[in-house]
Parts: sequence; C-alpha cells; structure tokens
Amino acid sequence: MDNVSYCPIDYEFTYLDSPDFYTFALHAVALIAIPIYILVGYMIIYKTPQSMKTVKRSLLIFHFWTCFVDILFSILVCPFAVAPLYAGYPLGVLKEFGIGVANQAILSMASTESMMVSILGLYENRYFIFKRNKKRWALLRFPWYAFNYFLAVAAYLPVYFMVPDQTNARIFILEHLPCLTPEILSGPMFIVALDVNLMLRSASLVSTFICIEGLTFFFLVKRSLNQYGTQLSKKTVEMQNRFSKAIILQLIVPSLYLAAPFTYLWYSGRFKYFNQKFTNLSFIFISTHGLFGSLFMLYIQVAYREVVIKFFVNTLKSFGINIERQYPQKKSSIFQSRMSINVY
Repeated sequence: MDNVSYCPIDYEFTYLDSPDFYTFALHAVALIAIPIYILVGYMIIYKTPQSMKTVKRSLLIFHFWTCFVDILFSILVCPFAVAPLYAGYPLGVLKEFGIGVANQAILSMASTESMMVSILGLYENRYFIFKRNKKRWALLRFPWYAFNYFLAVAAYLPVYFMVPDQTNARIFILEHLPCLTPEILSGPMFIVALDVNLMLRSASLVSTFICIEGLTFFFLVKRSLNQYGTQLSKKTVEMQNRFSKAIILQLIVPSLYLAAPFTYLWYSGRFKYFNQKFTNLSFIFISTHGLFGSLFMLYIQVAYREVVIKFFVNTLKSFGINIERQYPQKKSSIFQSRMSINVY
C-alpha cells in the first residue's frame, strides 16, 4: 500500500467526528431499541396466531439475529472505525472483558452475515411448508443450515488469519490519515487488515451466494403455491399470498434501509475516501437496523399490529379518549386499517 494521505485538504473535524458523539448516539439508540426488541420477541412467542405457527421459529431466529447485531454494534463492541483504512478500536463492553480487537471485529462481521442466513431461513421455511415430498429435504435441512452459518464465519477467516503486526499500527495510520485528531488517536488503534479489498471480495462472494439461494427459494415457493392453488380453497391461497407478501416486505424494506450506509462504506474502502462523520453515521444507521425492522414487523404483520393497536386503544380509553375503529368491508391490502379518534 502506498504511503499516501487520504485526508481531504479542506476537511474540518466537528463533534460528529468524535468518539464521544459516536458512543452517545449508539447508547441512545440501544436505550430506545431494547424495549422494542423485547416487545417484538414477546409478540412472536406469545401472540403468533395459529395460521402463522409454521413460520414462528424462523421469525424468532430472524428477530434474534437482527437484534443481536444491533446490540453488538451499539453496546457490546461499538466499533469506532476510521475508513477507508480497515482500522479503529472498540468502545463497547466486550473490551472490558479482555476480548481481542480482532475477535470482536470477526464477531461483528460474522454476526451480520449470520443475520443474512436467518433471512434466508424465512424463505426456506416457506419452501419446506409447500414442498410435497418433505422427507428428502427434511434430511438435508440441518446440514444446509450448518453449511450456511459456517460460510457466515468462513467469509472473514482469511482476514482473521492475516491480521498484521500491530507494532507500527499508529505510524501506519498516521501516514495515511495524518489529519486525525488527538481525541481519535488517543484510543488503542488496531489495524484489522492492510488489504481492505480482500475483506470486500470475501464478504461479497458469500453474500452473493446467500442472495442467490434466497432468490431460488423465492421462485420455488412461488411455483409450489401455484401448484397447490388447484388443491386449496381460494381463501387459503389468498391468505398465503398475503402472508408471503408481508414476509417479503418485512425483509426487503429494512434491507433497503441499510443500502445507504453499506454503499458509503464500500465506496470509502474502494476509492479511499475519508469522512469520519459519514463513517460514524453509517455505523449508527447500521445499529438501528433491528429497531427499524422490529417496528416494521409490528406494522406489516396484521396479528401483531392488532395487539399493539388494542393496547393503545385501551390505554387511551383509561384517559378518557375513545377511539372508534372503522375497517374496510373488503381487505384487499395487508396495510388497510382506518381509525377515527373522538375525545369525550
């Protein structure tokens, strides 16, 4: 790697660049998010209707991984990164237990990849339900899941075993980012890898493979539902189609939420662009993915939404606010719900 500075000439550091702002924002997010995580977990375990029992376990696994990744980023690890270098240091709880920086970095990245596998599990679950000959796939399910979770870890093993000598880490960082403030440099700087492209290629390869698997299951589910359509009632087919659409939206919308931060981090690493504000904000956005996904789950899944609305209706009634709910005669959309509020 050439000894070239990545610092823009006119870059100005502000509070948004500082580790103090970063940790404050992450902890504030966690304070808001954790009660929501617990609420959604309770909903999945205790309020999942009979019609959704077959997907309950997959939803719970998916919810666990999305929440765990958020908690890793906001409390346990709190990775303060200095992109475009693959360097930085943790500010979270795990450092107090003597867990190495490299181990924390691999844990964070492998957990994010495992979250993608849990998303894949929702599609696989629908495929298994609609598959006619379940015996063969039932034997392959556990090895298939084990293989994908192994890939989630293996994607970053090359980086783990190629962690460079840290003797001159600070000198290396200052050669490329001489503009870093004393506040940022006061932390125990650690270089996870000298070649960022190695990590990007390895992670992209595994992520692409998982996405291809997800698309394959999506089309297999669609085909199976069309085949079963002749054997099921029209009402059942419509219900399954609505549920499948809700699952797809529940996965796609939060994933799109992550597009901006991941695109920036890729751009920073690929084109050696430095902006500590954007880096901090990107990781903060990533740490809110589970919160956003949990709130969206409460909204998109009608059964959970009804429980939440009923709770608020009863709470408002205790304060003298009566709410009259009006439903459309025919529900053609999974989003439809009308409410009028009257205060007495």
